[in-house]
Formats: sequence, structure tokens, C-alpha cells
Amino acid sequence: MDFVKDATGALITSINAVQTVTGVTATTITFANTGANFATVTQTTAFVNKTGTTCDCATPDDASETLQITLPSDAIQTDMDLRFVGVFSDDEINHQTYLCVIFYASAPATSEVMTVRACRLVSGTTYALKVRRQQFGTAQLNFASGDRAWIIAKSAVEPFSHAIVKNGMLLADWSAYRLSAFTASSSVAPDAILTTSTRSITTNVATLTCYRAHGFYTGQKVLISNMGSTAYNTASPVAITVTSTTAFTYACVAANEGTTADVAGIVDTTHRFYDPWPSTITWLVIQRNGTDMGSGYGTDSSTADVQFISFRIDDGNADILDVRLEARQGSLVSPIYNKSFGGIGRAVTSASFNLALGAWSIYAVVTDMAGRVTEQQLAPVAGGSPVVLSCTVALTCAAPYGSGGSLLCATAGATLYYYLAAGYAAAPPTGAFGGVWTSGWTLYTGGTVNIPYFHYSLHTVATHSGYTTSAVVSYYA
Repeated sequence: MDFVKDATGALITSINAVQTVTGVTATTITFANTGANFATVTQTTAFVNKTGTTCDCATPDDASETLQITLPSDAIQTDMDLRFVGVFSDDEINHQTYLCVIFYASAPATSEVMTVRACRLVSGTTYALKVRRQQFGTAQLNFASGDRAWIIAKSAVEPFSHAIVKNGMLLADWSAYRLSAFTASSSVAPDAILTTSTRSITTNVATLTCYRAHGFYTGQKVLISNMGSTAYNTASPVAITVTSTTAFTYACVAANEGTTADVAGIVDTTHRFYDPWPSTITWLVIQRNGTDMGSGYGTDSSTADVQFISFRIDDGNADILDVRLEARQGSLVSPIYNKSFGGIGRAVTSASFNLALGAWSIYAVVTDMAGRVTEQQLAPVAGGSPVVLSCTVALTCAAPYGSGGSLLCATAGATLYYYLAAGYAAAPPTGAFGGVWTSGWTLYTGGTVNIPYFHYSLHTVATHSGYTTSAVVSYYA
């Protein structure tokens, strides 16, 4: 404890070191203090801390254990004890592995999401929680006995499968979302659409009043639509300043307007889909046969070429667990490299390998000790869009055997074409192979190809998906 104040907030004693407790009851402690005598006073501002712990209910990290929950009669206490009781690691807390969501019993549309930092059994079916408050854009609220709490593993939460969520994750940007009622009269999934009651604009600052408490905080971004005056609508989420439990302001360049009734406006909650604790991957060296690729990523490799990739992984929680490098082609995944680290903050690693035939996307995949997986596709060292490494070989077409000869190719699955030319004429171009075939070539469907007369030439070519078209092989009769 750093200090003690009286009920008016005046400093009455200062304690600069950890003190030895000399007496304990269920509600009091005593310890040596050389200060002046004081009568008993009501004290609500001081906190007594165990050595090495913090107790600060005014910040998002609340270690006071004043939040206590009692399981309902139909809950499985063993499940609670096995999964949620304990002190969680910094990474589990930063990753929001376990959540506590509390709703006002009197207003179930109003809630706060918290991250569980620690949980212990007090007695019976009552548990004390240490939490990190104001999570997922929710405001810190004041709860009372009888309010409803849910303890949830984040991994058990089903994510929204919607384009706005996907785009928000990719861009780490603010996105608006709206929850709808399960039924019009359901109290299980209450209608969360927040509508307005009045509007006004003064000197390019709009003020909206909502029909109920909005639960927003200053700096949060919201999306406004369906207003009676379109000047108030926002094309993208805007930052707000909260002026009361039901009102807020935001920048709005438009003519002044006095307070006007407007019950049609809709204010949608937004959330920034952003993880501040992921592992990061930095590409350091990308070579082929000992030479930096530079801008030559589009040049095809052969199966004999040696690819070399070096990259660095950084993790803010210093808990890198596993790193792997893999090549992907559609649903096919080819492992290249894998290494376990056991919990470190930075690692530099590399791998040499040969590619199989095809076009491959190379990914580095990092797993941390909380189970978070971060992956990144190979991109130029100097920065830029992800690249694909291609490995191809020319198909070889065996020379045909004179009149009645069969067409053969050493590569299984190849498609053969032929062209008969009088007077030993050259074959037509093959540049369109793989797309729209150049006029004159005939698809070989098996059997024999007959050369009708002397002074004819038979030209053949082979192609295969993912391969380079073969050279033209000719036979002259």
C-alpha cells in the first residue's frame, strides 16, 4: 500500500515499503505505524495490495476480485473448474482467450465484454475474477448483484461469416455491424438496432440523441444511416465524442440546424478488427541457385534449381512456439521446413529446397504458445505484392515412325497435336497452345497417323497443364 486517505481524500499517513501484518481478522489487518493517532474513519479510496500485485479498479486491468459470479444450478461445475480456474499467461490475456460478458438484468441489450485474467473458487459455486475491462469496444459499466454473466472460451465463439468481417480483418480497419433480434418479441436475442430521437448541427458539429443509452465511448467510431436529413449520414465510420449516456457529437460539414425530432436514424456499432499481438514475418533473403531473385520471380525454375529463403519472426509476447515453411498449389500443401522454438521473442531461420512441377505459393506459418496462428505469403524482400514461384519442364514428344506411326510422349497425361504439311512446309505457330489453338493443328486421339504421299512432313507437339509446351518434332517422308 502506498498511502491511506481519510474519507475526504486528505493524506493521513504514508507507507513507503511493504509492511509486516501483525494481526488479522476476517475484515481487518493491523501493522506497525509511527504516525499520529486517528479515530476510525470510513475509507473507500485506499486498496490493500498483496506483495507484487496490483489492485486498480479505475483502469481496464481490474485485479480487485470484486467481480464475483455464482453458477446457476444447471451449470457443470467440473467444466468450470477444469477450463477456467487458474491464472492465465500474458499471451492468453492479450489474445483474449477467455471472456466474461456481463449484461444488465434490467437492460439486456447493454453489456460489457471483459478478458479473464484469473479465476479462483471462493466457496461453493462462487468464483472471484480478475479481468481486463472494456474489451471489443465496449464501455466500462457499473454492474450490480443479479446482473447476468457469461464465461466463454473465445475459441468456442462462432465468428460472423460476412464479407465486412473478412475485409476488416485483412485491412485492420473499422467496420460496422448490426445484431438483429431472433424474433420480434424475443428477450433472448434482443434487437440491438440503436435509433435516434433528435438531431442538430452547430458549426459543423452534429449532435445526435438516441432513444436509449448508447454505451459508446469517446473515440469510438460509428456508422450513421437513414437519417431524416441525409447531411447527417456517414459513408464510413466516424469518431464520436460522448456528451451523455444517450447523446454524442461528431464532425459533420453542413448548415446549422436546431434540435429537430428524428426517430428514423440508425447508429451502428463498429469494431476495429485488429490484433495488436500477432507474430510478424519479415523476408530477408530469396535466392535461386545462390543468386538473389531481385525482380525475377516470374522466371520459371526447373526441378533441379535450388531455392533458398531466409526470414525473421518477431513476437511481442516472446512466445514463438513453432515455425514452418510450406508450398501450396490449390489444395495441395507440400511441407518445406519445420522447427520448434519453445517460446522466444525473435527467430531468424532459413531453408534450401527444390520445387516440384507447378506454380507454388510459399507461406511462412508461425504458431505461438497461445495457439494463435500467423501466416504470410512470400513477397519481395524490398516489399510489394506476394509472388508465386513456378517450376516447369518442356514436354518431350517422341519422333513418329513413318507411315502409320503412332505419336508418343514421355510425359504421362500430355495432350498431342499434329500437322500434316505438303512439300515439307513448316508447321504453323504454336504460341496459342494452352489457350485457343492455332488453326491447322489436329488433336491426336490415339491410333496411327498416315502420311498420304512422299514430300509430306508430319509435325507434332505436346502440351500439359502447368508445363511448358514442347518443341515441335518433325518427320519428313
